[in-house]
Amino acid sequence: MKEPTTDRLRDAFRAHGVDAPPEYLWLLEHRTLGFDSFTQFEPWHFCGVEEIQPLSKRWPSAKLKQDLIPFARFQGGDDIVCFEFVCGRVARIWHIHYQLGSPVYVEFHKEYSTIWGWLSAAIDEMTFWFELGEKQEKQMFKA
Repeated sequence: MKEPTTDRLRDAFRAHGVDAPPEYLWLLEHRTLGFDSFTQFEPWHFCGVEEIQPLSKRWPSAKLKQDLIPFARFQGGDDIVCFEFVCGRVARIWHIHYQLGSPVYVEFHKEYSTIWGWLSAAIDEMTFWFELGEKQEKQMFKA
């Protein structure tokens, strides 16, 4: 995927009546996460511009009441992380598991008060992926 500019991502949020949170913009500008699988913050990566839209519009059959806009995706499954906006401001961060069957299934997996809380949990997942890869690599060389 061609990496979108910060301005395009900021505009994607504004198109839905909210401003991109400053912490998110800081993470973008510092290239903390990539936009594709197997990039710098594996197993997480930023959502592209096309995904930055309220889940209530993307999945109307889920009948979500919250104003949730995704910003990151887990490469190994159907998990995303969303900002929940209340009155135009970020109220919390949600790690959501979903399935796009009929009907769409949405599970609110974990709640974070800030993007930094989510990032800390994401580092733990990154550590797990690293250790899993190391373990598999060692087993391959033993055989």
